[in-house]
Amino acid sequence: MKKSAILIPAAIIALAVVSVSLPSCGNRRGAVQEAQDSVEVIDTVIPEVEPLVANDTLTDLARLFAGMPLDSSSVFFAKTQTAAWKNYSASMQTTWDRCQKNLSKVDTLSQNDLADINAKIKTVFYPFSGPDFIYPNTLFPDADEYILAGLEPVGKYLDIANATAEKYQKYSFALRNILYSSFFVTKNMAVDLSNAEADGVLPCMAILMARMDMQIISVEDVDICEGFRVTFFKKGSNHKQVLTFLSTNISDYAFDPKVKEYFEGIDSTTTVNYTKSASYLMHRDYFSQIRNIILNRSCATVQDDTGVPYRFFDKNQWEFTFYGQYERPIKLFDEYTYQLDLVDAWAAQGAKKLPFRMGYGKGASMIVARKK
Repeated sequence: MKKSAILIPAAIIALAVVSVSLPSCGNRRGAVQEAQDSVEVIDTVIPEVEPLVANDTLTDLARLFAGMPLDSSSVFFAKTQTAAWKNYSASMQTTWDRCQKNLSKVDTLSQNDLADINAKIKTVFYPFSGPDFIYPNTLFPDADEYILAGLEPVGKYLDIANATAEKYQKYSFALRNILYSSFFVTKNMAVDLSNAEADGVLPCMAILMARMDMQIISVEDVDICEGFRVTFFKKGSNHKQVLTFLSTNISDYAFDPKVKEYFEGIDSTTTVNYTKSASYLMHRDYFSQIRNIILNRSCATVQDDTGVPYRFFDKNQWEFTFYGQYERPIKLFDEYTYQLDLVDAWAAQGAKKLPFRMGYGKGASMIVARKK
């Protein structure tokens, strides 16, 4: 245990003595000097912070299915010696190396352009997320909690019984879009995350967390709706973080009151919203409630053009930084998603370079909005 002395400035001591006991003006100086001479240095005990401890089973399973090496002492080490795993590991490493080229640029922008946001936020709120963990974590690496939501099924945690060539391929397919294109394709997720092999968001999220070098402490159900909560820390750190995923419909007509109440309880002064590749859902009238939650419960938002439409931001409350080049949405989405007011704002204000892909098409644009 460490000890540290509390040092009391002489000026403060003097003021305290003068205010408490001054028998006469003539002996003030003597009284102050006597008090200063008699002050004792007080030792206090500062408790040591207990180091975080990973759950070896949960962490090693995530690393195994992420194609990452295990210590020879791991109970799953033998699985890493099979030809099937070695082939899978090599393939995953090649894919991850390609993804890392994009993530390194995301990390640079985070440090240089989002430092002010990262300095004050504690929570990242990411609706329409699917299993994407790597991008919000790279942009906002020091958040205490990441709250994600999507329609995808929760599934169950990774199972050693699935450590076969066929199952490895299923996980690889389930993760292919996020690792290659920075987003999940909704129609692919409907297939990839609903089969017995990949089985939902949780196993895919665990694999991505392993690739981000996270140590998993626990995995628990949530009592709000179908969902899970993963407590973890980054290897080499002692900062406990939490990832919460809710499998829920957040359209106006299906919004679970408990989920809505939970979202509305998020601290608006320490929460950043992140939205990308959200199928332009918040451009529709029947996603007004989640749109308003983002506007009311965030101190900043980082999004592509599929997020909250520009017209819904109160320009007296928000200031904007644009990145890249705003372009017409891809043909898959309706004409109404093209924002003419955003075209004008982009042209009037100008934009910074966007060094990485974000979202659909060419992934050429990003909007950062900060509350004034």
